[in-house]
Amino acid sequence: MSGDAVSVDTNVLLRATLNEAGLELQCETARSIIASSDHDILISDVTVAEYVHALESHYHIDRMTICDMVLTLVRLRNVRCSDMVIMSALTHYAGKPKLSFDDCFIAEYARAHHAIPLWTFDKKLANQHDAATLIVS
Repeated sequence: MSGDAVSVDTNVLLRATLNEAGLELQCETARSIIASSDHDILISDVTVAEYVHALESHYHIDRMTICDMVLTLVRLRNVRCSDMVIMSALTHYAGKPKLSFDDCFIAEYARAHHAIPLWTFDKKLANQHDAATLIVS
């Protein structure tokens, strides 16, 4: 790789990983961007969160399949992202069906940056994730 990087947004990830009728050309283009060895692909944390949210709420894909899809992306040799935080968040997301991926990511981000407890008013998060501590007021 040349050291050059490009970024992709959520729609590119969706097109690269789904076969949507009527969008075949976009899907093919997105796949070629992701598969290119000419550059690294930067995928932001927000893009990953949006991707998971879209797969779950718009496409109604189950959590285990979503985890597999995200892991496939972050394990690509040319992808740069917060892979360790994302993988930890996916573990909680898969095992804690009451928590959103966003909550899991936020808690794992706090843990990865040695900034725990993660103070929250969210009882569900505090009860489901050991990095979170409920603020009682």
